[in-house]
Order: sequence, then C-alpha cells, then structure tokens
Amino acid sequence: MPQQSCVHLDQIRDVKPSTAGCCDSSKNKHATKHFRPTGHPIVRSIERGENRSWCYVGELLME
Repeated sequence: MPQQSCVHLDQIRDVKPSTAGCCDSSKNKHATKHFRPTGHPIVRSIERGENRSWCYVGELLME
C-alpha cells in the first residue's frame, strides 16, 4: 500500500517549543491540548534522535 501524503504541509511553521515534553506521551499531553484550540494540524517530535511528525487532521505519521 503506498504511503499517503499530508495535504497540510503548507501550514508548517517554525516555532520554538515552550516546553520540553510536548508529545502525547508526556504528562500533560501538550500536543493535543495545543491542537484543539488552535487547529494547527501538524506537530513534530523534538526528542533527540527523532525526526517524525503527526498530522492530527489527516491522522498521518510522517517520518
């Protein structure tokens, strides 16, 4: 099955995280809490050695 492409890539903005743990495996699930009010579709992992993003709208993991 071919990998899908995210149609929201044009909405990516370079931002400086205000927290060290912003994934949904972190205590406060910062990424989802940010997505809900802002509608920003894509979150990128800031963990050392990781290069992946998640699109909330398309429910798509990108590496």
